[in-house]
Amino acid sequence: MTDDHMGALTSTFVGPRAGVKLDLDEAAERVRRERQKERFANRRVLWRISEQKGIRACGRGVIDHDQGVTFKRRNGRVHTSGTTRCHSIWCCPVDAAKIRSVRSDDASEACVRHIEAGGTAYLVTLTARHYRRHGLAELMDAIRGAFTALTSGAQWAGDKNRGRDGERQRMGIVGIIRSTEVTHSERNGWHPHLHLIVLMGAVQNPRPEIPRKANRPEGWTMPEWDPTPTGHFFVPDPKADRRDLTGAELQRVRDFERMQERWDRTWANWLDKHGFKPSKKHGVKWDRIKTVRDAKKLGEYVAKIQEGTGKKAREVGVGNEVARLDMKSGAKMRGGDATSRTPFEMLTEYRQLRALDADTAVQLGVDIDARLKRLHALWHEYETATKGRRAIEWSRHLRDALGMGEELDDQEAAEAEEGGDGFAAVDTDTWRRICRLHLDYDVTMAAELGGFTGLTEALDVLGLTATRLDPSPRDQSA
Repeated sequence: MTDDHMGALTSTFVGPRAGVKLDLDEAAERVRRERQKERFANRRVLWRISEQKGIRACGRGVIDHDQGVTFKRRNGRVHTSGTTRCHSIWCCPVDAAKIRSVRSDDASEACVRHIEAGGTAYLVTLTARHYRRHGLAELMDAIRGAFTALTSGAQWAGDKNRGRDGERQRMGIVGIIRSTEVTHSERNGWHPHLHLIVLMGAVQNPRPEIPRKANRPEGWTMPEWDPTPTGHFFVPDPKADRRDLTGAELQRVRDFERMQERWDRTWANWLDKHGFKPSKKHGVKWDRIKTVRDAKKLGEYVAKIQEGTGKKAREVGVGNEVARLDMKSGAKMRGGDATSRTPFEMLTEYRQLRALDADTAVQLGVDIDARLKRLHALWHEYETATKGRRAIEWSRHLRDALGMGEELDDQEAAEAEEGGDGFAAVDTDTWRRICRLHLDYDVTMAAELGGFTGLTEALDVLGLTATRLDPSPRDQSA
């Protein structure tokens, strides 16, 4: 691709999106485009270095060679249909952004519904002390095992044989949303940690007793249980003034403090036993979600994507903290460690290093080959360690308790905002050439800004063509 071609192609982007009224100010729209362009560029890095076949083909492979690739418009945005997708919440910069956006909205909605009904919510952050020698997989196994230790056993679930309630009953915990987050720093190595949204202060019908498998009679079936809360109660903040609390509320504060102490102790002991000696800095941190506004913001924070953006384009909150790792940089997530990066920031560095010329590298004192090799190895370790793991999980029955319906799987979440009107198509060979030239984003944006005319002008620079599609009645009514 020559500089003249690139200049001519990008010039088609100038001006407002044809026939579309922007619902964001121009600054926010520019930030959105910059983020999207960065995601596409980082996905192209994975076409070269990923060890997973699905990720290497994501966005450039064509599902039906005879059908080709269709450009569709929905809500003013353009996307391509007919390309292969990996639907990876961990590793794909493009698909992960879409999946985690859905997860963020879900986490925010859960928190808002619970607080509006009269419940109490906390954001709990769980971290483990670690060193460069620790591998990512063993660290992720360790924090998952420690979390399991927190939410199992008689102290958590109670002991019906002895007539004792556990923390779940005493604190009215209706469920937990758990997200795993990963960063890396050259000083301390991998840093996986957990963010939890703990929803408490709910009264539920007693859970049915489920006998051990060995004690289940022939024909036994799982008893039905309605997890919908029948009421809610106030859970005082242990840090707040207690002088005006009732006797029942004082008891809840003491129960809550014992729960927090038990979580601190169990978390530290489990990690220490498995070779990750804890410290006061690394452990269990509780932050109260006080208002519905806090809940809406926090839902975004809990679902963040591992991308990192430096300055944030918009305020980050609860759903993003659990699901949107693209909304914060690794350094901010690690408390200011300048070498800390999210995995997607590693891809950005890898791409930028490959673009450096030899003279600039010498001036900067960068050994490009050594650094690229290091980043390559780290990314492969990350891909291997996260494969088959769930990034965001909900407690069983929690969605039913909140009346939120069935959760979308990653594929459904990645494609949730797609569909709409198909207005143009290119054949398989044309799309492959676009991807070989690394112009998948540029061509898509030309179609978004200028419709079919913008697309054809962009392709004409490359000596390529597109076919206009007439929307079907079904598309027109969508």
